[in-house]
Amino acid sequence: MNKIMGKFNGAALLAASLTFFACGSDGSSTSAETNTPEMSSVVAPTSSAAPVVGESSAIVSGESSSSVGSGDVVASSDAGVPLDSAAALAAEVAKDQAFVEASKMNKFVGIKQFLDARVEGERRILILRHGRRDKDDSSIGAHLTELGVEEAKGVGVKIAGADPFFYGFSDYTRANETATYIAEGRGETLSEANSVNLSALNGGWYVKDSETYSAYETEFTSGVGISSYEYIAAWVYDDKFADAVYSLAERSVELMVNKVIPSVPSSYNFAIFISHDQLLVPLIAYCTGKNMGFYDSNTWLHYMSGIGIVIDAAGNRTYVPVEALDW
Repeated sequence: MNKIMGKFNGAALLAASLTFFACGSDGSSTSAETNTPEMSSVVAPTSSAAPVVGESSAIVSGESSSSVGSGDVVASSDAGVPLDSAAALAAEVAKDQAFVEASKMNKFVGIKQFLDARVEGERRILILRHGRRDKDDSSIGAHLTELGVEEAKGVGVKIAGADPFFYGFSDYTRANETATYIAEGRGETLSEANSVNLSALNGGWYVKDSETYSAYETEFTSGVGISSYEYIAAWVYDDKFADAVYSLAERSVELMVNKVIPSVPSSYNFAIFISHDQLLVPLIAYCTGKNMGFYDSNTWLHYMSGIGIVIDAAGNRTYVPVEALDW
């Protein structure tokens, strides 16, 4: 597998987004998660830490993040593209290539530095992996661990300020809880006015054919020492299995332009969306021109890490890998 890490183009991105970068270690073994079918309903939490699905709201203890979720990946049922046509999508992807070229980073920036670097006229949107979950439960109803709850609250405290935030989360309980506790740490409460349940964030966004995808994964991981991490990296970085997954560039642009960015009311300068590693690994790879490398269990995406989108007054975008915790 090609593991070439392109060099960080510091000058271009420095001027566009930050004054300095905080490096983050990618040394922990976090899990590639299972996806379940998307729900069609949009539900905002009505109380603190309300789960998305009907089950107990008790927090499951346990802190390890090294297990791999079981079950098949389910293809996204969201066809996307209110960009009218394939031509409109192609034009948007072509325009985005200049933004990607200016965003070729290979290190994470701390969340506070990213948010504090905003200048007048900008909007800053984060798409982060959820907080720490129980290592033995990757189901849609899996909760954050007690440590995961405290970490999410701590992130909220870290980024507290006068500006209100908008929040989004997938259909998974742990994503809802992560957004809820970050908001709580900031002194906010999620409501229908300041949050949205966005099913496109579930994790299967890039999967076109779940049966074919699973068959390829079974074959690919049959070798000794080959894991699901390497399988995901194979289609993200080496462009394999094209009949099972969507175009990385097209699907990434669709997610940001059609789903995430339009979900944020124009009155908000800041937003945080909570998603999953199987969506964020390909998205970060795309946004950084594949300079960020997630190849195996030793380089996998940490909890509450993801991608920041900087949108200037002219609508130009810059992409910045961001981590909310100190890894």
